[in-house]
Amino acid sequence: MILMNTFDYSSLDGRLLRMFICVYEHQSVTKAAVTMGVTQSTVSHGLNQLRKIVKDELFVACGRSIAPTPKANELIGQARALILAMQEFSSSKHYDPSLDKKGFAVAANDYEIETVLKPMFEQFQTQAPLSYLHIAPARTQLKWASLLRSGDVDLVLTPELNSNESDLIQTTLLSDQEVCFYNPKKQTPPTTIEQYCAKPHAIMAYENIHYTEIDTILQEYGMQRKVVASAPSFSAVASLIRDTNIIVSMPSRLSTTIFHEFKQVPLPFNYSPFNIVKVWHSRNKQSQRHAWFKNLIQ
Repeated sequence: MILMNTFDYSSLDGRLLRMFICVYEHQSVTKAAVTMGVTQSTVSHGLNQLRKIVKDELFVACGRSIAPTPKANELIGQARALILAMQEFSSSKHYDPSLDKKGFAVAANDYEIETVLKPMFEQFQTQAPLSYLHIAPARTQLKWASLLRSGDVDLVLTPELNSNESDLIQTTLLSDQEVCFYNPKKQTPPTTIEQYCAKPHAIMAYENIHYTEIDTILQEYGMQRKVVASAPSFSAVASLIRDTNIIVSMPSRLSTTIFHEFKQVPLPFNYSPFNIVKVWHSRNKQSQRHAWFKNLIQ
């Protein structure tokens, strides 16, 4: 039974948050106590204080260990963010990337790897030789926000975010234009919209879909193309169609990298350029470390 809450938010401190995080990570009060160098009763007392503050049990018995409650799963991301903010608040040191042993995580697909990450990677290694870069799988727009809010990634590289997410910030990195790539040994270039629609197409799609923004535009012209294949990355699409008569509509900057073996022509209809942006969470606004990494990406 949860006791009546006689505490308020001002009772919360870094010590309680650290205990909560440690118990959550170890799923054990005993292991958390050993890690923190305190007694088991100290951790148990701290958890009881935190339970009264948040009005939840936080952890429940599960066999020989304990398991977090749904409320604990909700709070763990906030707790980690608060501890990070406290560390930054108490430190006036200037950030030095050459001493940083922690890694940076970026969600990106192979297009953004080629156009944004590869050009800066040598500089990253030079300036932060003890750090490392982790590239997380690119996701759909619906999953970008959760990646950033959970702290799983530092940045998301993506086409411009159109949804209104008040806690997310985005800035433009580059612009690009779709072109049509084709194998000149297997296919002739489409110069009219009719020729374009008559040819077999492949698309890049994370999920099993065969309809993109281009298909919406074609529909406005009263036209329809046939998509015969899709794959979850640009490089997979290029590999799949290399020796075929299938054409693809892809960003022009890939002509020197992933699609360097192909010829290209402009799309035979109007299609607006698009922007690639970097997106990050507003809690990192004051982080010197995060600012350094964002500037390097830019």
